[in-house]
Amino acid sequence: MALPRVLRTKITPPPLNPRALPRPRIQQVLQEALQHRLTIVQAGAGYGKSTALTALAASHQPSIWYQMTGDDADVLVFLLHLCHATHLALPDLEELPVAFLESWDGTRGPLPASAVVDQYINALAGSLPAPTLLILDDIHLAAEASDISLLLDRLIGLAPHSLHIILAGRPPIQLPNLSRWRAQGEVLVIDQSDLAFTATEVASLFATHYGYELTPDEISELITATEGWAIALQMIWQSLRSGSSATLDEALLHQASSLDSLFEILAGEVFARQPADVQDFLLRSAVLHEMTPEICDALCDAPHGSSTAMLAYLRRQDLFVTETGGGSLRYHHIFHGFLRQLASPEQRREWNLRAAAFFQERQDPDTAIFHLLQAGDPAAAASLLDSYGPQLLASGRLDSLKGYLDAIPPDVLQQHPALLYYLGDLARLHSRFQEALGWYQQAGSLWQARSQPEGVARALRGQARVYLDTVNPRRAEELLQESIRVSDEMEGRESQARLYELLAENRLNAGRPDEAERLRQQAAALRAEGPSDSQLLYRVLLRTGRLDEARRKLEEQL
Repeated sequence: MALPRVLRTKITPPPLNPRALPRPRIQQVLQEALQHRLTIVQAGAGYGKSTALTALAASHQPSIWYQMTGDDADVLVFLLHLCHATHLALPDLEELPVAFLESWDGTRGPLPASAVVDQYINALAGSLPAPTLLILDDIHLAAEASDISLLLDRLIGLAPHSLHIILAGRPPIQLPNLSRWRAQGEVLVIDQSDLAFTATEVASLFATHYGYELTPDEISELITATEGWAIALQMIWQSLRSGSSATLDEALLHQASSLDSLFEILAGEVFARQPADVQDFLLRSAVLHEMTPEICDALCDAPHGSSTAMLAYLRRQDLFVTETGGGSLRYHHIFHGFLRQLASPEQRREWNLRAAAFFQERQDPDTAIFHLLQAGDPAAAASLLDSYGPQLLASGRLDSLKGYLDAIPPDVLQQHPALLYYLGDLARLHSRFQEALGWYQQAGSLWQARSQPEGVARALRGQARVYLDTVNPRRAEELLQESIRVSDEMEGRESQARLYELLAENRLNAGRPDEAERLRQQAAALRAEGPSDSQLLYRVLLRTGRLDEARRKLEEQL
């Protein structure tokens, strides 16, 4: 089964929460984004950034929505989701580089990301309705990667004037040209002081949504204690509602050293007042990024569908859950962290292993690897990555593969020659050729020690690719011939075909294009199905003087 490359819940605006307080003041401030090239919404967790942006997206069309996660630090993942989010909001927009991204073969090398951004900008410039919002929520989860920051900087700087970009996150956002745009008056900044609840909003929240009339003194005390922090106000109400505190004065008696400490104290009280089955569910489900009835059933050893009622209870009780664009639920970031620290290491390990098994069965290796690493089982994660690595490479998700490999301890890596081989591929594709040779040689030695000739041949091909890339045809020829000798009768038609293609490329490097063309044709004849190495074909066409044909074939890929 082909794995989905785009998670639709990330590009679908969440539904409006009917229990959220309408805040006309904030919406009026956000409307000013339509007068600026860039708007930065910067505040800590729990200040209502996502809630306010969801309301903005619902009130203004078209709005492109992209809820970012740590996975989006991968350039290909980021660009794919950006293009699909744009297509979802603007279905009639043509020439988005979606097909190019979805067909990208990562073994060609790093994605030409700047060119993809330029094509995206051209598509917008051609027929973008005016004005259009592009909302990137939780941008801090991906923008720490320098490649993503550079792409964002290029997009913001070159986007058509009718596109207004909103970046929402927690820490300060750093972009190369941010200072220049600020000096030109093109940046609107909305921070915690803007998002904090005012006295009027606090009074309205408690009266309209909580049915609790506050006196002027109580409003003043709440503002002083919480500094208008939305999630702290909600937690105080939960403390009153659950009976942990009989009065508002009692709820505010906590001598917390900070707002975070106040939240933890109140959250502990709210948690303690929940029934035992709810507490157990909260602890188990806290290992998840997103909650659905199916995964929660698996974690809780519950009959099929039993968790539906529990999730509905969490929503009714406003226990700090948020609905995603796809209908699943997630905990608020602060409450999520609070719950995670309550479970013992043994419990977290058991529940993460259960989650990993669930996602492996559902053929979702990314989420399964995440949970295996969270469970402290890098050996199992490495075994899964053995078979998943080629798909990550072929799909161009080089940053994702590197992130997984970085999380595997060196002693575990040494037990998996395929992972060492992937490290060689990553180094070679980024032109770190000496490093690549070292990884390929390590992988080959391990395969040799295990009497696995197909692995040895694979490592030899990897080394040959280094010499092909650095135009050393003599050494490449030696390694390729050795690979053919080692793998004689051991590998399938596809592997043999790729060997012929590598030999063909080597002949090109040696200035013998006619021989290269014959070898390429032999490779094509060997294949039962699937395309030959297109990059090699283009080089053969160019070196044999067929420039127009090469140009046409390249244009067909765009």
